[in-house]
Amino acid sequence: MKQTNEKKLGFLSYLRSELDVVGQCRKIRVPLWQCPRLLFIGMGMVIILAIVFTYFFVVIRTEPEIAALIVMMVAGFLMVQSYLILFATENLAETNRLKNEFINITSHQLRSPLTASKWALELVLESAKDLPPEAQENFRIIEDSNARMGKLVYLLLQVARIEANTLKQHKRDVSFAETVQATVDQNNFFVKASNIELEFIPSKEDFEVNFDPEQLRFIIQEILDNAIRYSGGGKIKISYVRANSNILFEIKDSGVGIPKDEQKNIFQKFYRGSNIYTLSPGGTGLSLFIIKKMLEANGGKIGFKSTTGEGSIFWFTIPLINNSSKKIIQNKNQV
Repeated sequence: MKQTNEKKLGFLSYLRSELDVVGQCRKIRVPLWQCPRLLFIGMGMVIILAIVFTYFFVVIRTEPEIAALIVMMVAGFLMVQSYLILFATENLAETNRLKNEFINITSHQLRSPLTASKWALELVLESAKDLPPEAQENFRIIEDSNARMGKLVYLLLQVARIEANTLKQHKRDVSFAETVQATVDQNNFFVKASNIELEFIPSKEDFEVNFDPEQLRFIIQEILDNAIRYSGGGKIKISYVRANSNILFEIKDSGVGIPKDEQKNIFQKFYRGSNIYTLSPGGTGLSLFIIKKMLEANGGKIGFKSTTGEGSIFWFTIPLINNSSKKIIQNKNQV
């Protein structure tokens, strides 16, 4: 009963949002007279009025000349409305193209100096062992900031490529178990530093998927990273199993959860939950959007269940290569 009421409230909230035409127009930042949604509603109202008046003058008043004049006027009005809708749509498309082009060019221009500074920092850190601890810590801070900037540039590039339909994929047969294990091992220090108990339950089989290795690592890494950052301690459980012709991967955390009224926005660009800023103020809200697009491009799916104050379960599926199970691996690891 409670779940039914929550669904009804969610639907009513969605309906109110969709019926707020002026609010939707302001959201996309276009003048009301250029807003496609408002113009479309206006066209519908004019067509309905034209039908009513035509019926009145032809059937009741038997004045076909006036009816013909009304039809001509409505036709002219609809032509103007159609032009405005076309003009507004073209403006939005051009704005979106320019935005993507700007992000693409800017990100590419930033990659070279970031890579150069990364190499320079690595050389400095190798020779900084004799420096005072305070100086070494300052270099570590610079290195961390450089890494975060590099990740932001990578995310922006992926978003630009996704929206331009130019996201490249270098697919090959990849061991899913080895990829997950490597990602878990890579995050062991972060997990322990965050005072989190991590339970890893792999399948007894090692599956192969036909996927871009870099993108697969990114997907697993970002979902695990989110679970660690937003758990605030507690426990994380990772598992994956065969689900018919797919791998079903699942991460469960005991974190802050996602508010019910915000869950519909979770895979939108730049969206971040209102209750997570104190835990991780430096996020971008891009990772889940990119992950969803990467999975869908490979026949996969992603979803989640979440309760505020209790935690979240994020899962995704990836199609298996036919009969891809290869070997038995350790059934349970615990960090």
